[in-house]
Amino acid sequence: MKKNIIIVGAGGLGKEVYSYLIDDISKGFISDTIKGFIDDNDEQIFSINNLYLGKIKEYMFSKNDYAIVAIANVDIRNKIITYLQNKEINFYKFIHSSVFISKDSSVGKGTIVCPNSIIQANSKIGENCIINIFSSVGHDSVVGNFCVFSPYTTLNGNVQVGNSLFTGTRVTILLGSFVGNNCIISASTTVKGLVKDNFMVKDKVNQVQVQNRLITQKGKK
Repeated sequence: MKKNIIIVGAGGLGKEVYSYLIDDISKGFISDTIKGFIDDNDEQIFSINNLYLGKIKEYMFSKNDYAIVAIANVDIRNKIITYLQNKEINFYKFIHSSVFISKDSSVGKGTIVCPNSIIQANSKIGENCIINIFSSVGHDSVVGNFCVFSPYTTLNGNVQVGNSLFTGTRVTILLGSFVGNNCIISASTTVKGLVKDNFMVKDKVNQVQVQNRLITQKGKK
């Protein structure tokens, strides 16, 4: 039975997810149908034309409707997901055809894995996450529920992150690190070791400026 895909959120991310779905549908990787968008922001309606289905709390889901929440703001996202869960709405899991995912890894319901991402051996991705383009989850890593990874996020091996983590673009979490629940990691930040719950990490690892890719040690030329 074909599923009707309801994209929740008609902003920038929603449009991107729509384009990824259309790409896989056109190539025959997905046989399900995009029914349209639901969104509470009237400013988004005009850009999606006849695909607008109505506001989130006004739309009447049918039994074949599956929601895919394409909203990057973690707080807003969590409220909408909780609302849909309380309504016992089905969630749609989408892994783009260009993604490499190890056979012994798992991805939870409602999670979106965007193009050119990599999920390595024995990793576990929770429910209703967004793994944006060119992100990588290393071997034996565990990602909680409701996490949002911006493009080029990298988790090295044996990393554990809790629920509702938001990472900016090009975040790197180093081997064996642990990040708690409800954390934010700013763009281009490298994380090593333990980050407790409810922390924002924005200090970058010490960097060395180099010239012509050569580092001159003290006392040497």
